Amino acid sequence: MAQVVLFRPKEWYSQALSCIRAPLGLLYLAAALRDAGISVALIDTDTTDDWQHAVSDAVGPETVLAGVGTMTGYQIGGALEFARYVRGLTDARIVWGGLHPSLMPEQTLAHEKVDVIVIGEAEQTLVSLVRCLQSDGDLADVPGICFMRDGQILRTPTPDFIDMDTLAQPAYDLVDVEHYASIAGKVVKDFRRCLEVNTDRGCPRRCAFCYNTSFNRRRWRAMSAAKVLDHTETLVHRYNLDSVNFVADNFCVDPRRVRDICQGLIDRDLHILWHTDMRIDTFLRFDDDILELMKR
Repeated sequence: MAQVVLFRPKEWYSQALSCIRAPLGLLYLAAALRDAGISVALIDTDTTDDWQHAVSDAVGPETVLAGVGTMTGYQIGGALEFARYVRGLTDARIVWGGLHPSLMPEQTLAHEKVDVIVIGEAEQTLVSLVRCLQSDGDLADVPGICFMRDGQILRTPTPDFIDMDTLAQPAYDLVDVEHYASIAGKVVKDFRRCLEVNTDRGCPRRCAFCYNTSFNRRRWRAMSAAKVLDHTETLVHRYNLDSVNFVADNFCVDPRRVRDICQGLIDRDLHILWHTDMRIDTFLRFDDDILELMKR
């Protein structure tokens, strides 16, 4: 049983891209919670046949928070199923986060199975929220959340973005890591064993279709090259990887950092393939030396 239960509803986005991806956001949240001494269980419906049984096993008297992350669309139905089921097991707060609740908090809070919304990146906010619930504190003192009080929606002040170098290694041990590392499905098809590292968040551009202008307020924040390399090296050796997906909104904003990461992969003899996302206009600013280094 755990103080916090995190839930990943079924989603079709990864399958639409013909790949299988771990619930990376929840893995970072779980790592932050454990670093704070908070016990956590993660129920991943992509690898759990009977998620209700798993939730029942995870929820206990010490559980203060049941959290679910969701995108807009299909996942919301699964998140509601989880919320309904949890409400029958415990009085723990049901907390929603992720893209849809963050971008549409008032609409999301209108549902009776939503107690609190964590808005935006949640590593620090979730730890603060758990501490508040454990001490029977005032939710209004927790930055970065939205909740109902006396029929009114209250939204607390927006916290500062976290320092990406403070992120712990994602808690891959809480999911079926072999399912995600193996050949079951990849971002790039010739990868044999691949996992993901979140290397940066946000983007300074203002594409009309992109969530970043609201979610990340056009702020690009990056993990240092040294930290990216440390996380990558640990995962490669721990899980016998030959490839890594650098999860990024715009990996190539800082050419010097890209150069340092690529050179570091070579210097550390990691011998991996890697994949990332970027804007093409940002990429086209790179000179031939950086492009050659990336190719190596």
